[in-house]
Amino acid sequence: MDAAAHKLAEFACDFSFDDLADEATHALKLRLLDALATSLAASQAPPVEAARTLARATSSDPEAQVLITGETTTMEDAAYANALMVQYWDYADVYLHGGHPSTTLGPVLAVADATGASGRDALQAMAIAYETFCCLSDSAPLGVGAGPGLRVGTATALAASRILGLNVDHTAEAIALTIAGSMSPVVPRDRQLSSWRVGSSASGSYNGVRAARSASAGIKGPIEPFIALGAGKAAELVPLGGRGSESRILYSLLKPRAAEYHAQASIAAALELRDQINVPDITGIDAYVYAHALGGIGRGVKLQPNDVDTALHSLSYLVSAALLDGDVSPAQFTPERMASADVRGLMAKVTVQEDPAYTEPYHALIASRLEITTTSGKRHTDEVHQPKGHYENPMTDAEVETKFRRYATPLLSHKATDSIIERVWNLESEPDLTGLFADLRA
Repeated sequence: MDAAAHKLAEFACDFSFDDLADEATHALKLRLLDALATSLAASQAPPVEAARTLARATSSDPEAQVLITGETTTMEDAAYANALMVQYWDYADVYLHGGHPSTTLGPVLAVADATGASGRDALQAMAIAYETFCCLSDSAPLGVGAGPGLRVGTATALAASRILGLNVDHTAEAIALTIAGSMSPVVPRDRQLSSWRVGSSASGSYNGVRAARSASAGIKGPIEPFIALGAGKAAELVPLGGRGSESRILYSLLKPRAAEYHAQASIAAALELRDQINVPDITGIDAYVYAHALGGIGRGVKLQPNDVDTALHSLSYLVSAALLDGDVSPAQFTPERMASADVRGLMAKVTVQEDPAYTEPYHALIASRLEITTTSGKRHTDEVHQPKGHYENPMTDAEVETKFRRYATPLLSHKATDSIIERVWNLESEPDLTGLFADLRA
C-alpha cells in the first residue's frame, strides 16, 4: 500500500473525539445542523425521489434509514440518498477548491444509524470525514478524474471504517477500493450542468461505504491507489491536522442562500442595492468578480441557463433573482420562475467581468462589486468582502437555527424541530441516533 493511503488509514484509526478542540466540535455540530436544513429543503427534489425509489427496492441486515422519509435500506443506498439531499440545492458548506465536505455527513449518519453507534462516535467519524476531505482538497493535484466524488468517497470510506471498527490495514484497503471505484470525468466549469454535479459525490459516498464493508470482509483493492491515480508522491506530502486548533472544519464556508459559493458576494451586493432602486428602471448591471468566479459562473451557457442545475451556477440568474425577489432560495428555481419574462429581461442586462484587484488576493479575499445603472443615469454601487458564512464573517448559531427552522416548519412539528436542534447541540450525549432519526421523520 502506498504511503498516502497508509497515512490516511492511520489517521482515521488513531483519531479520537477528544482530539477536537471545543471550537472545532461546536463548528462540526453547526455544520451538521446546516446539513440537516439543506436535506429538509431538498427532500422532495426529483433526483432525491429517484434515489428513494432505488432505496425502497433494497433491504439489508443491518438496515440504514434514509433521512426525512425513513425508508430502511442498505447502508450504501441510504448513504447515496442522504448525500444527494445534503448537497442538492448547493446550499451546504464549501471548502474552497475542494467542494462540499458536508456531503459526507448524510452517509456517516446512515452508517452510524445502521450500526447503533453513539452520538459521540458519529461526531468522531464526521470529524475524520471532514479532515480527510479537506486534506485531499489542499493537496497537490491528485490525478485525472480525482474530482469531488473521489474526495467524498475517500472521506466517507475512512469515517465508515472507523464506525465499523476496521484496523489500519483494512482501512487502507477501503481507501484503495474507493479510489478504484470513484473516478469521475471533470466537466468544464463553463458548460451546462446536470444533476451529476451532485450525483458524482453521492456515488462517491456509496462507493466509500461499500468499500469499507468490502474491506471488512477481506476484499482488497489496488496496491498503490494514489500512485495508480496519477498522484505520485504529491498526496503523501500534505500533513493531516484535525487536532485542536488545526482542525480544517473551522475553515469551511457556510451559505445563507441557495447558490454556488462564488455568487454569494454578488447576491449580497444585489440585496443591499435592492432597496435603493426601482428594479424596472435598471438599464445595466455590471458584476465585477475574481477570475475563478468568472470562469465558473459568469460566462458561456451560465449567462442564460435553462435548467435548475445550471441556474444554481449562473451569476446573471442569481443576481437577477435576488433583485426581483429579494431572496435566493429553492423557491427561485422552478421552471416557471426561471423562464419568466422579468427574469429573462433582467438577465439580459447583466455583464460579468474580472477585476484583477479581486483575482490577486483570491482565497484570502472573497469579493465582488455590483454597479447598477438606472434610467436616470445614476450608477448605484455596492462591494462585498468575505460574504456572510465566510469564516471571517461567520453565520451565527441563531442564523443557522433559523435556516433549519425555515425548512423544518413545512415538514416537522414544532416539538420535533426543537428536539432536533437540542439533540445536535448535545449529540455526544446521545446513546445512539434513534431519537434524531425519529424526530427528522416527516
